[in-house]
Amino acid sequence: MDSPIEVETEDGRVSSMSVADIVAMWTGRRDDPWKLALVQRDLVWDEYRMARLLDSLIRDYPIGTILLCKTQEKTKVLVRESNVRKAMSDEGAWQLLDGQQRTFAMAAIFSSRKPEIGRFYLHMSSAPLPELEVKGKDRRIHEYIRWQTTVETPDIQGSSRSAWDRKFWLDLAKFGDWLLDGHDCPGGDTLVQCSPENWREWLKTIDAEFDGILPGKEEEFLNRSKALVRAWNTKIPVQRVELESADEVLQVFSRLNLEGVRTSAADIFFAGVKTLWPDAEESLQRTAEKAKVLDRFAALRLVARVASYNRNEQDIIPLDLKRLKGREGEEIVRGMQDLVSSEEKQGRLEVLGRELKKILGYALHFVDPHLMDHVFCWAMENKDLERFDLAEAVDYLFGGTAFRLYPVFGDGFSRKAFKLCFANGRESREFPLAQTLEMLKNEWPSLSYSRSRIPHALTIEDKRSIVGERPHLFLSLVQNLPYALPKGRQLDWDHIYAQSLAHRMKWKGPNAQWKSQYHEDCSYVWKAGNLCALDSILNQQLQDNRPTKKLPFLKEKLQAGELWPPDLFLSDEERHMLLEADELIEERNINDGMTSFKRYVESRQDRIWQEALPRFPKLQVFLDLLVPSS
Repeated sequence: MDSPIEVETEDGRVSSMSVADIVAMWTGRRDDPWKLALVQRDLVWDEYRMARLLDSLIRDYPIGTILLCKTQEKTKVLVRESNVRKAMSDEGAWQLLDGQQRTFAMAAIFSSRKPEIGRFYLHMSSAPLPELEVKGKDRRIHEYIRWQTTVETPDIQGSSRSAWDRKFWLDLAKFGDWLLDGHDCPGGDTLVQCSPENWREWLKTIDAEFDGILPGKEEEFLNRSKALVRAWNTKIPVQRVELESADEVLQVFSRLNLEGVRTSAADIFFAGVKTLWPDAEESLQRTAEKAKVLDRFAALRLVARVASYNRNEQDIIPLDLKRLKGREGEEIVRGMQDLVSSEEKQGRLEVLGRELKKILGYALHFVDPHLMDHVFCWAMENKDLERFDLAEAVDYLFGGTAFRLYPVFGDGFSRKAFKLCFANGRESREFPLAQTLEMLKNEWPSLSYSRSRIPHALTIEDKRSIVGERPHLFLSLVQNLPYALPKGRQLDWDHIYAQSLAHRMKWKGPNAQWKSQYHEDCSYVWKAGNLCALDSILNQQLQDNRPTKKLPFLKEKLQAGELWPPDLFLSDEERHMLLEADELIEERNINDGMTSFKRYVESRQDRIWQEALPRFPKLQVFLDLLVPSS
């Protein structure tokens, strides 16, 4: 097809493209004259960020300028082949330097050709759009924008907040596909003046499942329809700049992202690595795949740290672009290249990753990544890895995460622990669990730093606190969740007693003389003892049911073989306490009900600790050294 039409200014440096043309280009319906700049990070926006972009387009808010560049010197660019980004030469190509996340989001919203992203739906006649909070994730967006997280599941985000009636919601992928297939888009003076019924029929032609306007909301529907068409035709500014070299591309990228506080220093460091090593992204992705449990950024950090230690036994944390300047930077990058090209070292990562997945399962997703650096560094450098029992390394990951070693002691601890692990690996010795903990005690005898500390003794309250600070880590273990979820499954962390029912815990004190207020133990609703992993679709079916309805429903699903995960880690005794609490609260016997509810939560939280710890046989070394009074 023809290249997208850009309307240029007189100097040729600023042009504009419509959302429609950008979607056509990203989805292969038009030639793509832009390549990704080598320094670009991968796609990082989630569906919520994409929905916020759609919200801005619907409101006719500006969404920023797209920046393109090209260099006088020969440089490499990124292309995506089968979802793998590869560096290639393309002399004179215009490179997308700023705007990748936004332009991809437009394609994900308005086309079905991006199957890795689900579907976005727009309510065409809901109430006027609320002003969303700038910070955090404002759930009110679900009142008019919803999305599937994957195409394979009917999991519509936000549908548990209110009834999901599909006929009021327009599938925006069908909207975009229909228009890009050559059909006319409403515009001009004709359709703008059409009645709501004419618009409804037109949209129904696009999306056969759409067939509704809320009663009395015809004007809202008309305005929303016009806003959608206007968004589709919105012109996005495109600025072009010619630079001399790849170094200048990196400089511009760094200033755009660091001065705007939009990209981390690690992103900029990675951009610097790719400037010196164009194939870095593809190579580090292979390393991540070998290790099986690292992402590309974790692989970058690990390989950069090991390369720096191999060079002069100096750590490179925190990752900083300055470390890549001059001869030092060239030597570090050469060292990184040597590490990822070593089949022997990559094979050791694979051995360790396979063992970690088998022992820790889904809990591995919640292990502190800084501790992962230590364990994988030791494995990568250890020529006799297969001779060692990996239990100490595994128990270090679990114990170090549970006791919050990095959050308490920070980069100072991480660098010293990395040094020990590197040395033991290089000398083909066992993982230095005891050495690392002894080092920690020598450096921080009070087991505290700043205002943070780890417990000196393991009282019942300490154990409950540890479980409460890492609930997903512990529940993944006791519910026996596999590292990779079964196909089509998605997890929610469900409050067994629904948090939306906490309002039932209000009372007026023991003598009914106080102003109505929440019972002092209401906070137990949010504790780990009231949490469990539950299939997202099942969770949405349950919505906010009371335990007296919820637990029998889950039991029926278990008997039918439809409950996932099959073990909710809820004993008969805990079930009885929860049902008793629910009935007492329903009868407005709040204080007795909260006593039963608190016992249920504490009993289950204690049992989570008791069940998790025996899985880690070397953890006693950890406890003896750090909390000897345990």
